[in-house]
Amino acid sequence: MPESHRNKKFVYHLTPVANLPSIVEHGLLPRATLVTMGLVHVDVADEEILAGRGAALSKRVPFHFIARSPFDYAVFRRTPEHRYVLIAVERTLAKRQHWEIVPRHPLAGGEDFQVHDWDSGLEKIDWEQLDRYPRPYDDDHACRLACMAEALAPGVVPFCDIKKLFFESQADLEMACGTTGALKNCLPQQNPSMFPRRP
Repeated sequence: MPESHRNKKFVYHLTPVANLPSIVEHGLLPRATLVTMGLVHVDVADEEILAGRGAALSKRVPFHFIARSPFDYAVFRRTPEHRYVLIAVERTLAKRQHWEIVPRHPLAGGEDFQVHDWDSGLEKIDWEQLDRYPRPYDDDHACRLACMAEALAPGVVPFCDIKKLFFESQADLEMACGTTGALKNCLPQQNPSMFPRRP
């Protein structure tokens, strides 16, 4: 039986490859900080969902506990013109730095929105849903909400805290590493299985 996602090593943040030079220079920034600093970046988030997240979440950087999350699929459907990179940070670092957890999609209906500390948040995630394969996001609302559980960095995630970078293709990897050699410190890998399949 495959290892449960509860016991995996990383949390993930999907972003366009074009954002990597800024991330190397400034770190992975909360949305509110990006706006305040006036930094140019490729934004692929849904505006309606952003409006619902509110000011508190805009000051944190969201990560997911699985690759190919419902967020990833939505991004690929909405903005397929971009090439993407999956940024991985170790969960042990997240715990040590007092990241917080939202155990279901933050905009899930039927319950109050709550942010939990790392340990209690892990206990509240529905890992059985995350461990399903395949995950029926389009047909199972409960599965989709559970698989949108978020790990929230309390502020900027410095580039040095990024452990790995995953790319869809070797061409994407080479293009990104050609832009800045610093990416090689993050053990860049080509791994298309970690991304939604393109149409």
